[in-house]
Amino acid sequence: MVKVLKDAGICNYSIFYCNDELFGYYECEKGVAYAEKVQAESPVVDRWNDYMKDILELEMDPVTGAQPKLEQVFRLD
Repeated sequence: MVKVLKDAGICNYSIFYCNDELFGYYECEKGVAYAEKVQAESPVVDRWNDYMKDILELEMDPVTGAQPKLEQVFRLD
């Protein structure tokens, strides 16, 4: 899975936990569309999602096959 993420250009990946909720954040060096495409086409990601289905509720965008994008509402530079 780490190799797929790196191949997708994903970096600065962090996962946070609070009150039984997980939130993941990462940046896409090669662009969001490229990262989505690499992950959506990967059998490794399919196996990971299947393995985790009993403990993670993954919301997927039916168009991209990836997790939906969040709308940024604040940024402090």
